[in-house]
Amino acid sequence: MDPARTFLVELSYTVPLCVVAVLAVVLQRALIGADTTAAQASAFGTAFWASAGLAMLAIIPCVILMRAERAARAVHPEMAHESTEAAVEAVAA
Repeated sequence: MDPARTFLVELSYTVPLCVVAVLAVVLQRALIGADTTAAQASAFGTAFWASAGLAMLAIIPCVILMRAERAARAVHPEMAHESTEAAVEAVAA
């Protein structure tokens, strides 16, 4: 198996676990001293906005990769068909 593909597979398993762990810590810290239901709801709101912020951060590498792929296709248009086939194979795997 290609080392880059192995790295991406491992990355796709570990990153979500790390994100869940970070959000659990955010929620746990926000719940400290939350005695009322309003305070607990506020803690969950804090965790929600932390997750929204992490999602917005995840968009940045997607945009960068999309632009790099477009630039590569502009330089080598004959490679566009091959990369589409590779993407379909990766999704099917």
